[in-house]
Amino acid sequence: MDWHQKSKLVQKDPVTCSRYFDYRVQQFINLVLKSDHDPIGKLTDFFYRVEFQQRGSPHIHILIWIENAPVYESDSNEDVVAFIDKYVSCSLLENDTSLVNLQVHKHSKNMQKKRSPNLSFWFSPSTYESNSNFRAFERK
Repeated sequence: MDWHQKSKLVQKDPVTCSRYFDYRVQQFINLVLKSDHDPIGKLTDFFYRVEFQQRGSPHIHILIWIENAPVYESDSNEDVVAFIDKYVSCSLLENDTSLVNLQVHKHSKNMQKKRSPNLSFWFSPSTYESNSNFRAFERK
């Protein structure tokens, strides 16, 4: 099935596509993040939100809490960086910029109006004040 045919199917049944996306997210959380293998450490809590791009493609932003992870601004910067570097990497083939221009993330004006200027994502002030973990996401 080519891209055009897949697009037509998605347009005809967006509810099924959304339900399938939710199913895939739940499977990833339950079978990977919460697995006994602890791929990034023992998961103690998580929060995610689903967003849709302009063409309707869903994606998630997720915050995860890991048992015994170093704490930002309490543990040393070296410990925090070492923990992150153990699980997160990014690479680009030398001189290959063909995909870089496709990785653009913009927010609509409505989203920008609702968001606090000090946070990357909007949370209620009570949520922010009661959880010191959110301070790591402040804009500088």
